Amino acid sequence: MIYIECIRVSVAEQWNFAGPGVLCEPRGDEPRKPGKMSAMSSNRPKMPVRIREMREADLDAVLAIEVEAFPVPWSAANFRSELNFPGISHLLVAEPEDKPGAVAGYACYSLTVDEAHITNFAIRNDHRRRGVGEQLLLSLIKRAKFQGACSATLEVRVSNEAATGLYSKFGFAAAATRKGYYPDNKEDALVMWVLFGSEDRDSPESG
Repeated sequence: MIYIECIRVSVAEQWNFAGPGVLCEPRGDEPRKPGKMSAMSSNRPKMPVRIREMREADLDAVLAIEVEAFPVPWSAANFRSELNFPGISHLLVAEPEDKPGAVAGYACYSLTVDEAHITNFAIRNDHRRRGVGEQLLLSLIKRAKFQGACSATLEVRVSNEAATGLYSKFGFAAAATRKGYYPDNKEDALVMWVLFGSEDRDSPESG
């Protein structure tokens, strides 16, 4: 099952949230710049998608994916709260080019000063292993850089090898471990981080 489980905390909650299992164990891995994506391991045909901003009308489809992907899903109120922080919180959806209005996946990130914090990221079950996650993450990174981000970070379950593999393709490296971070089973979270290059700040629609 390929999904990315990140912080699972909304921007509104972050202001009063220290996080369970605050203890971090630093690792020796140095953050690196995003490199070229490795070849996809699946033989399924790639699904072209259009990445756009999430709208209120997308919430039913987004919530269906959320419940499918995560043991402790966000509520509709969580997503609406994120939509109400347009200067800080950014929500994207991947819309299949051949199905306008449909949602194949979504991503959420908050931007604080010069750091992008990926807070939610999931792909619909029947659209996984078709390149949707790569297209969505690439667009997120481009947008965050264009908005002034110099780095990005996230948390992911230590057991989620598919997710860590996807992030590694884009240069994310393990930086620390948060003990007992996830409330459903007290699993540790791996903190991953990437430092962006300053050589380009192109529009997210370019390239």
